[in-house]
Amino acid sequence: ITIVRRRPIPRKGHRKSRAGCIVCKKRKVKCDESLPQCGQCLRLGLSCQYTIAPANLSQVVGEPREVVQRQIHTSAPTFGIDDLKFFQNFLFHAYPPLPIEGWDVWQQVGQMSHGYVFLAHSMLGLGASHLAVLSGADYEQAALRHRVTAMTALNEHMRKTKYSKADADAAFAAMLNLTFQAAYMADGLTDFLTLVRGCSQSREGFVVGNTLLPKFEDSAFKTFARASYVEKVRKLIGSSGEAESLDAAVAEEFCNSLKRLAPICRSVPELQYLAMMQRIANFAVTNPAESYHEHSFLYERLGELSMEDFSSFMNPQNYASRLIIMHMLTLDFVMSRKDVQDGSRLGSSEAYQKGFDCRKNMSVAWISQMLSELPEEYQVYAEWIQRFSQGLTFSFDSDDEIWKPFLLHHGKANLPSSQYHGSMQQVES
Repeated sequence: ITIVRRRPIPRKGHRKSRAGCIVCKKRKVKCDESLPQCGQCLRLGLSCQYTIAPANLSQVVGEPREVVQRQIHTSAPTFGIDDLKFFQNFLFHAYPPLPIEGWDVWQQVGQMSHGYVFLAHSMLGLGASHLAVLSGADYEQAALRHRVTAMTALNEHMRKTKYSKADADAAFAAMLNLTFQAAYMADGLTDFLTLVRGCSQSREGFVVGNTLLPKFEDSAFKTFARASYVEKVRKLIGSSGEAESLDAAVAEEFCNSLKRLAPICRSVPELQYLAMMQRIANFAVTNPAESYHEHSFLYERLGELSMEDFSSFMNPQNYASRLIIMHMLTLDFVMSRKDVQDGSRLGSSEAYQKGFDCRKNMSVAWISQMLSELPEEYQVYAEWIQRFSQGLTFSFDSDDEIWKPFLLHHGKANLPSSQYHGSMQQVES
């Protein structure tokens, strides 16, 4: 018997490129080796670097036809028709409505977006979320995709040690966009308050802070300073021709509801928030302009909390803080008066007003969600806020001026008994 040995079957060869960029190697993802920046790094806004120099020019550029094809697909982010719609919506309607009279600033920011990936995607994300709430269209996935891309690229940008004026303005604008986008998301409450805290951790005197803007007076956002904001509000209130103050009965019930929370508060910051909101409500009855001034500090207080206090405040099982947040959102709703809107050429438009409307609509949804999660033993502390929030059933009909029931018009209260049948009953403190 003759034994014939089989020859070993040769392994099928394959070509494994070692010319990928450093970033893709570290991330252990496939690099498309595009030059001067690979598609992965371009998409995420990362700094692309190569370690192996090509042996000849053809390795860099390839054949002319290959260069054209590669540039078409990887030289810039690809945007679709919906993205153009989101961008237009941002520029004209969805840009952050506070501080007021910011339209000109946001037009400047729009011109910067081509140079900053994170800024462009933050604008598209906010435009998409705003449009989804306003129209009911299914843009949530697109909004989330732009949000994730913007946050990833912004985090990379903020690792820089030095910023030009444009770098700082772009980063600050993106932070504001991401903050207001969270205010239009059903699950965005935690993101909203966390981002507000990030914007607020700054030197005193600014409505939204200036962490990245050490020379705020040179920034495109210099008109966003608190003093400027309050002065604009005073002028708007003074030119409205009406004395519109919060109805004293509503303010009293709101303050009584806050007082009931004091015994269950677990920290000094929580008690300080109760006192701050009582001041705002009381001033809303007697001095609306001063009330808006006090209100401008409401969210900035989050930036002054230690990490431990902030974590406790945001804990979903801290039901005292949940109740405080419900009162904050309710106060925001009432303070977002129809008169306080942009004084620019687009400021008085119906679309601009809906920038406030979208946020108020989501505030009602957040309050409703938190009420449903309260344990039975805490329901007693939510009686007034629950009754009051039920009267905030929202509509985007421009003729449905739901803010009117809370205000005095020339000394005459407009508080329908059918809407607040139990509102005149005192809540024991």
